[in-house]
Amino acid sequence: MKQKNQIITSYYIGLDWGEARCGLALADSELKVATALEEIATNKLKERLSWFRQEYGNPIIILGVPGKGHLTENWNKIKKIKQELEGEDWIVETHEEFFSTKEAISNLKAAQKKKINKRDNMEAARIILQSWLEKS
Repeated sequence: MKQKNQIITSYYIGLDWGEARCGLALADSELKVATALEEIATNKLKERLSWFRQEYGNPIIILGVPGKGHLTENWNKIKKIKQELEGEDWIVETHEEFFSTKEAISNLKAAQKKKINKRDNMEAARIILQSWLEKS
């Protein structure tokens, strides 16, 4: 008996990295719609990513990086975290982002969300991930 082709769903984690806090978003290869999830302390990032690996197999991390004209001192720190994650067998793709935090704040204000400063990193991660999904 022939089995129908089974669709394998891949998962993606959008990551807006910051020195103190990171924003996380999630999407899958079927819907291709990014959802803002949470904002966590940067020192808890790897622990949280381990949980995602257990829940979603081996999701691909989409890491927001500054655009070529906006290389800041954070750029070296972002490259370092990318290398560390790849050393732990994560697949990490970078995606240039421009002003995602400013866009996130604007989106949250338009939606009349409270505690914008507690949500802007996860909304920025959603913006990064959604932009990557639309280009892939």
